Amino acid sequence: GFMQLGMAPNDESEALIGQFYDIHLKRWENFATKTKVTHTVFTRKAMERFARTGRQSDHFFGMRPYTPDERRSILTALREMAVSNPYFNVHFLKDSTGVDPGEITLYDGRGVLLTCPGTDYDLGGDHTEVLITNESFADKFRDFYLHELLTGHVMGYHETLAVLDELIRMIE
Repeated sequence: GFMQLGMAPNDESEALIGQFYDIHLKRWENFATKTKVTHTVFTRKAMERFARTGRQSDHFFGMRPYTPDERRSILTALREMAVSNPYFNVHFLKDSTGVDPGEITLYDGRGVLLTCPGTDYDLGGDHTEVLITNESFADKFRDFYLHELLTGHVMGYHETLAVLDELIRMIE
């Protein structure tokens, strides 16, 4: 695995890196099965880039781009979760908003995560990831998120599913 990619010079490093892989898989399983209502808003531009290149805006620390099969699997899982998991909601910003945040997430109605890291593999560049913990500010952001952003600035459910289908087809 990792030794063949030149990331692990020996068996010990291979085993250590493999543990990170296992942790990442558990993180994905938690993401897919959690029972706290989550709304994630993506821009179409960011997700098209992911579908074409396998790179995320916050991809760094030696992560390789996802393969076409991995991208297809990830986007297919997002679509399936959007249809079958009542706690998981994915949205795309309407093109007309003029906003390009990359990703904005509201988790469990209180924890607000706003990310627009834009590292683009450049560890020396700017990196922005903000977790809003001030209770009063989190309440105001949640209200904005639920009553402004989700009601007037995102695509509808069926349009969102159509975009996900288009992204899946876009993968080579």
